[in-house]
Amino acid sequence: METSGNVVIGLRGEANADLKAENIHNFGAIKGNVKVKERLEIKNTGKVDGDVSYKILDINEGGIFNGKCAHSAN
Repeated sequence: METSGNVVIGLRGEANADLKAENIHNFGAIKGNVKVKERLEIKNTGKVDGDVSYKILDINEGGIFNGKCAHSAN
């Protein structure tokens, strides 16, 4: 899935796909690679299984991330 805007995955939400967006705020589960232009937030209930590319990465206490990460200055 690709958008030029923001994506919010809700508390019970699941995304089983690669995601590309300006910002992603994840309260649920993502299974797939994630590329954000600006900020990826994994909230305390959030989980990401996949590789991520980001400018700003914010993983709240309790958030889960399994994968590789790459910082992007652009």
